[in-house]
Amino acid sequence: MPLTYKQVQLILDDFDFILSRSNWSHFRYEKQWFWVTVPFHKEFATKTAKSILSDISKIWWVDYKQLIEKYNIKI
Repeated sequence: MPLTYKQVQLILDDFDFILSRSNWSHFRYEKQWFWVTVPFHKEFATKTAKSILSDISKIWWVDYKQLIEKYNIKI
């Protein structure tokens, strides 16, 4: 299934990110010095999904493809 906002929330919770603020339909999750801005959409476009997953994976030094496999995301 395509990447959804709820899946992004679960992934960020698994990596201990905390919701720091929201501005209309965009939410900012932070962990120490790193943050990820996530727009609120039911499903993300392929390019947006890859961008969000690569931002999340940068802090853990893993490839975003590993996140796709782990969370069973179809892009």
